[in-house]
Amino acid sequence: MKLSTKAALWSAFAIPGAGQLILKRYLSGSIFIIISVISLTVIIVKLFDFAYSLANQISSDAVKLDMAGTIGVLGNSIVDAKVHIISIAVLVFFVTWIVSIVDAYRIGDSMDK
Repeated sequence: MKLSTKAALWSAFAIPGAGQLILKRYLSGSIFIIISVISLTVIIVKLFDFAYSLANQISSDAVKLDMAGTIGVLGNSIVDAKVHIISIAVLVFFVTWIVSIVDAYRIGDSMDK
């Protein structure tokens, strides 16, 4: 298997930056990994905060457990959860992922020649 393909696959399926580490580009690989881990951490923390807030609102006696009450609580929780932060973190992760794959393939291709 060509080095470019191997590096791109590692960046695509393991973690963004793994392909750069295989190509001995430790600085760029570490940067991709750090950005990926930070963005995934933000996503997970915000989703857990959202779930915890939603569970607290549903468990309080102020909300009846029927479809309309649950949908109302869900709608209010989505607004309170700062969805834009989650959206930005998802965008950062996917951009990092794609750039890491393309960069690993590009560097591997130049090493293959």
